[in-house]
Amino acid sequence: MTTIPSEPLADDVRDLPAIYTWSFHSEAFADVRSMVAEYERPVSLSVVNSTYKRPDQTAEMVDSIRESVERFYRRYPEDHIEFECLVCCPADDRETVRRLRSMDWDPLRVLTTDAVTITGKRDAGIEAAENEYIVSIDSDCVAEDNWVESIHRSIKKHWFPGAIQGAYYLDYPPDRNWYTRYESNRDKSRFRAGQADSRNLVYRKDVYESIGGFNTESRYADVAEDNLLRKRITDLGAGFVMDRTIRVRHRYPVTLADNLKRFQYFGTGDHYVKEYSEEAYRNHYTPWVKWRQLLSKRPTLGELNSSEGVSLRRWAFRFLQLCAYTLGYLQGLYIYNKEKISA
Repeated sequence: MTTIPSEPLADDVRDLPAIYTWSFHSEAFADVRSMVAEYERPVSLSVVNSTYKRPDQTAEMVDSIRESVERFYRRYPEDHIEFECLVCCPADDRETVRRLRSMDWDPLRVLTTDAVTITGKRDAGIEAAENEYIVSIDSDCVAEDNWVESIHRSIKKHWFPGAIQGAYYLDYPPDRNWYTRYESNRDKSRFRAGQADSRNLVYRKDVYESIGGFNTESRYADVAEDNLLRKRITDLGAGFVMDRTIRVRHRYPVTLADNLKRFQYFGTGDHYVKEYSEEAYRNHYTPWVKWRQLLSKRPTLGELNSSEGVSLRRWAFRFLQLCAYTLGYLQGLYIYNKEKISA
């Protein structure tokens, strides 16, 4: 591409032969026209969801997406987007399949697959997707009414980037309690640090293919895919944008027991980080690193945190989370090594 020179070059251009300056400006104008044409081309989206035995939550997620699409067309009738919504279920999840197929919405496609892992089902949806951008959303999330509008605007604003990470840290108001607020704040910190999360993630299908896709065989590998996805995409040279205006509401676990199960799962899945980066695994995704971070904080009375201390209630909750995480890590050590031996 011809580089359009900055202002100080104007005197130099005036001194060039007329035929050269005409060629120079013609090439520059052609590049501008090409950029404008690229900007004005239609946005095409394939929402892909992987679900299992969540008929009510999945149906509510689809309804929220439908409302967002309808709002987009009401507000921008002159704009065109190519859109489809693919929900991928195991063949034995008959209740979810029946519920979704009863919904009267043309863009909705319900796919049944033999894949049993989260990443395997998602990969089946990505493979079947017909549009340029994949939009990943979890079935325990609800899209806000301007979701599609925000995705469309962000793709245009950032000139069709490789990936856009939307906000994944907002809790679901009807379920809100102390636990959901705690996890929401934790995820907000992850978002500010640039962490990817497939709960609300937009990426080009060709970028997904270029990084080699996801690990679709291991049950717990989806944890590592999120943790290292941004690095894999940026190492490829594709742009990765964080955009908090693209918002979904996540149904965080509302009980202590469900929160601890979630962290046990994280502990098992973090072993798969080493598939992509041994350094990241050692520095961020082992129990002793997380325990060291917690034990460096002094529990204090009250709810306010400081640089040195954390409220006793939050400290105790984090202590229990790390107990669950460590248990999951030990479980994952067995599962991961067993997979490697049998491979």
